[in-house]
Amino acid sequence: MTQPDDDLRALVATLSELDENQRWFQIVELGLVGVGVDEDAGGSGGTLSDLLLVVEEFAGKGVSTPILESSVAHWVVTACGPNEAPTAAATRRTIVFHGDRFADADGPLVLRSVPWARRCERVVVVDREGRVLDLAAASGEIEPGQNLAGEDRDTLTVPARARDTSIGTIDVIAALNRFSLLWSAAILGAVKGAYGLTKCYVKGREQFGEPLIKIPAVAANLAVMRTHVLQAQAAFDRAASCAALNDMAADAKLSSTALARIMTSASADEIARIAHQLHGAIGTTEEYPLHRFTQRLWAWRDFDRTSRDWATVVGRDALKGGEQSIWAAMSLPTW
Repeated sequence: MTQPDDDLRALVATLSELDENQRWFQIVELGLVGVGVDEDAGGSGGTLSDLLLVVEEFAGKGVSTPILESSVAHWVVTACGPNEAPTAAATRRTIVFHGDRFADADGPLVLRSVPWARRCERVVVVDREGRVLDLAAASGEIEPGQNLAGEDRDTLTVPARARDTSIGTIDVIAALNRFSLLWSAAILGAVKGAYGLTKCYVKGREQFGEPLIKIPAVAANLAVMRTHVLQAQAAFDRAASCAALNDMAADAKLSSTALARIMTSASADEIARIAHQLHGAIGTTEEYPLHRFTQRLWAWRDFDRTSRDWATVVGRDALKGGEQSIWAAMSLPTW
């Protein structure tokens, strides 16, 4: 652990004590949404690894924050050119990836499940060809919605003329890779949080005069949880290492991210299930914090793409490059 990592963890711990609105304000004021983007390009400096750590730490505290979506929106806007960079860091933005081309349909542009739209000033929209819109949230009609964790997932409907206001184009594969890798970090953080809370519970809770962890079935289930944490961590570390390589193709980076998303989603399913099993009924009460992790795991595991979609990515890579290409994506060193 390095000193900068310690500082980031301490900062996240402090911000996690604030309420949602104060936390969001401070995240923007401190420039955290610009972490991982060079200062010359309108960012706050640091690396993608720093941003991944921040996202993981927030999730590990069991708190919700728009930093994931806002940081990707910031990266996309600054990537569109220097004219967009000066105001990017000071503006509350979110992002949504539109599955079609903007030109493929007429009429109003309907954006569904937009994270935190009602709390943001602008919404960045990226279509499948990488064309970027930077829309004022107030320019459309927002229909509030929520996911299972109670986080904002709104529907935004904007006039048809918005389709003609592109600010530029980006590498859509690189943007999706960054977005999904950050989701892997968030899920990993929540997975660790659920595991840590469960471990403390079974060590401290007694039955018949002995801690629950003394029961073989409980100890075995806790070991299964730990195994899933390690598997998810290994896949995530590999993908994060690939993302940091400048000479690796975007498609190859996406392959490693696909494997990370498959493993983190699988760990989310199993850890949430076992955590509630070992906690019993108290795991679902408002007063006890387990639901802050497990509800987010259920809400986040498929938000960017489903595990089936990520498996399709891996399958196509296997058909294209053979079995060895998949083993290379999982196991070859990145240095």
